[in-house]
Amino acid sequence: MRLDINATPHRNPDNIEIGNSHLHMHREGFSDKYAIDIPMDKFSDVNNLEQTFIDFLKYCNIKEISSIQGNLI
Repeated sequence: MRLDINATPHRNPDNIEIGNSHLHMHREGFSDKYAIDIPMDKFSDVNNLEQTFIDFLKYCNIKEISSIQGNLI
């Protein structure tokens, strides 16, 4: 699975266009060419990269999430 945030719109092999922020998923015969819109009920703030990363880990069912260091100065 791959998460694209504020990217260019994506066009799936079936010619359906997906918005700027989307999830790529592996599909047999198409690799990661298919994408879906980000389920906004699972991602609280796509403008906050640290929170989006945590939300993505949860969406992928990662059970143990270590502490994440934010911006480095």
